Amino acid sequence: LPLNVSTTFPPMTSFVELAPLISTITRGFTSPDELSTIGRIRGAQSDLSSAHMAQQAELKTIIAKYQKSVDKIDENLSAYQAKEAKLAAAVAEAQATLDNVSSSADSTSQQLVAAEEKLASLQAELARTQAQVDKATKAEAPKAPAKVAHELSLYLTITAVKFDYSKGALDSDQVVGYVCSPNESVPVKPFQFDLKDTSDFD
Repeated sequence: LPLNVSTTFPPMTSFVELAPLISTITRGFTSPDELSTIGRIRGAQSDLSSAHMAQQAELKTIIAKYQKSVDKIDENLSAYQAKEAKLAAAVAEAQATLDNVSSSADSTSQQLVAAEEKLASLQAELARTQAQVDKATKAEAPKAPAKVAHELSLYLTITAVKFDYSKGALDSDQVVGYVCSPNESVPVKPFQFDLKDTSDFD
């Protein structure tokens, strides 16, 4: 191999995918255009990998915000349920106190009125809390953007961008590539781009 030729390719590229290029390399380069084209292919692979990593980070941020909303709803529900249980116990205690005051010959009218007012107040607060519990139980988290589920399943599982070198990659600036998920041998998203035009990588 020529000493000035690197055979290190991006980790996303497998040996099988590079077989046509490796075959060309082992024959020795006879044209500067071949070296230039392979360089552009390697650059394209690197650009695509970076784009996918950026997309992955963006989608993770969206999902994190969505999960935070869900967690907040659960947190509110738990707090209201705890308050409900505490008030229910207080109401039961107030009811027992009122029963004792009512049945005691030593109780004054003022004591009876005070016990009734306390019970009524606690019952009203319990009713408000139960309404909050009911509302929190039925609460729904904001819906995530419609495309998130699809894009998350696609971009978070990308492990390779395969280039079809048989389409004339060494003779042309046009390359056909495929974005593939790890468990799929069939391309998920075929695309074609011009190696001279980096805007295709957007």
